Amino acid sequence: IATVVGAAFGKPLLGDSEIVELLGGITVFTFLPYCHLRGSNVLVDFFTQRLPGRVQNWLDATMNLVFAAVAVALTWRLIEGGITVFERDKRSMFLQLPDWWGYSIGAVAMLLWIVVCLFVAWERLQQARGADGEIVLGGDTGQRGGEDDAFVRPRFEAQAIHAVDEAERAVAGE
Repeated sequence: IATVVGAAFGKPLLGDSEIVELLGGITVFTFLPYCHLRGSNVLVDFFTQRLPGRVQNWLDATMNLVFAAVAVALTWRLIEGGITVFERDKRSMFLQLPDWWGYSIGAVAMLLWIVVCLFVAWERLQQARGADGEIVLGGDTGQRGGEDDAFVRPRFEAQAIHAVDEAERAVAGE
């Protein structure tokens, strides 16, 4: 709005698109680990929905390891790009903001995403093996499955999600 109003009076707000671009990229990177931990990413289970829960957990563990490998490659390239941008002192056009700090925040978020991918893979392996868990109805977890589809969910995952929910309520002021 400030840009449109400013342009109407011949004084546009320069650099607003740079701020939006940078903060948008940072936002996407920082939400990747959070969404992955919550199981909020897109799930296509058309071919696997009828498989037993144990097989689904093995497949989920495998895919989380693949996710981690892809995240490692992306993180590596993000770090390399950030180092190059830092060495060349690349800056935004209007505000002259250094570009490297956006890369560094993204790289830290990607490292956290790798940890989350490995954690979820380990967790699914534990579920597939039936180790250290409690039975939780699928409808209560946000995971695939209906009301009658129970699967094993380790206690520490439920505690971690409970802690995230508590933090969200505290931030929201509830």
